[in-house]
Amino acid sequence: MMIAPPQIFLPTDWARTAAWGGGLAAALGLAGYGAWILEDPLWGSLGKGYIPMASLTALQFIIMGLSLLVLALRPWRGAARGAMSVLLAVCIAVNLLAMISQLTGWEFHPEDTLFPSAGRLGKFELNRMSPMAAILFALAGATQLLFMHGNRGKAATQAVGALAALVLGGGAAATAGYLFGSPLLYGGDIIPMAATTSAAFVFMGCGLVALNGRDFFLLYPMEGSSPRAQILRTFLPLTLVLILLHGVIEAQRHYVTDLNPALFSALAAIVLSMITVLVALRVSRKIGENIEHTENQLRQSQQEAKFLADLMERSSQPWAVGGGDGSLERYNQAFCDLVGYTRKEIENIDWAQDLTPPRWLDKELAQLEQLRQTGKPVRYEKQYIKKDGSLVPIELLVDCATDEQGEPLYYIRLRHRHNRA
Repeated sequence: MMIAPPQIFLPTDWARTAAWGGGLAAALGLAGYGAWILEDPLWGSLGKGYIPMASLTALQFIIMGLSLLVLALRPWRGAARGAMSVLLAVCIAVNLLAMISQLTGWEFHPEDTLFPSAGRLGKFELNRMSPMAAILFALAGATQLLFMHGNRGKAATQAVGALAALVLGGGAAATAGYLFGSPLLYGGDIIPMAATTSAAFVFMGCGLVALNGRDFFLLYPMEGSSPRAQILRTFLPLTLVLILLHGVIEAQRHYVTDLNPALFSALAAIVLSMITVLVALRVSRKIGENIEHTENQLRQSQQEAKFLADLMERSSQPWAVGGGDGSLERYNQAFCDLVGYTRKEIENIDWAQDLTPPRWLDKELAQLEQLRQTGKPVRYEKQYIKKDGSLVPIELLVDCATDEQGEPLYYIRLRHRHNRA
């Protein structure tokens, strides 16, 4: 019998990012497909000199983008998951065949089943998917399939994240080429990716990376409210944006101004530096407020802990916290008075062997085993051996704290009643 893999629910912030990435990619795909329906494939491209999004490319962005959107918000289940898995597998196979076709000259054009070719743009035939797009689609489809059906162990998570990062990196590289005025592959024989295709892969790549959330090693340092995480979340994207913005400004400089290139670059650097300073000031203020809030909470917690510790120490009710190895880790003065040992002497006491008479030991171990099995506090009578060798009858209320595997970390021993008669 096949057992369905467990459903994965993402933290809200990562799920929202993944959903936005899938939704934007699907929207660009829908726009590209609409251009072919309107028989104007160049609509939505950068202009007549640039390649438009192919119809098969647009259709796959719609499929994979919507799949990512659903996967992030409400993971596929049952028959729907099976149907989407088959569809993604078909997309992967078609992309691999299309990539082989483009690189070997083998005639395989699934785009023609959607819309006929609309002529040529220079040496490139329109409505032909770029091999680079085919590779990225295959990676994106594999990422989603592995996320839906794969083992969610640490190694698998990093592998899925790496595939997602390749999708993002490929889309970012192609997008940067357009932003810097040097689109990739336009000078060769391989069909380049359209600008809208490149942007859609950036959105989809961001969504796929976010799909792993903080478990992915590239995102883990940015998780949480620590100063390091806040700085990384702010300045890593800011640095990338400023680098791209500076490149775009330099690439378009001769279209907008006749200023000396050196003077123009200096002015651009000043403006970008001012943006960085303003962001740094805002982030530092936010971090300072968080640190101050954390310090106030810590100070309050320390005061409460000190109050409780003082209260327990001054209590006339003896109590002790014993480790699973027999050591006494915490106790109050009333407990020391009960057994007749000083605080220094009691550090070397084994609460099971040194304080418990042999005839009570089996009963106590049985009670502690019952505590481990049920997880409920146990109450029982026994005797303690005092330092002077005399016996003192007591009634104990014992609770236990355990680790994730259920092993005892320590026992809390509260003296409930002490008969001196």
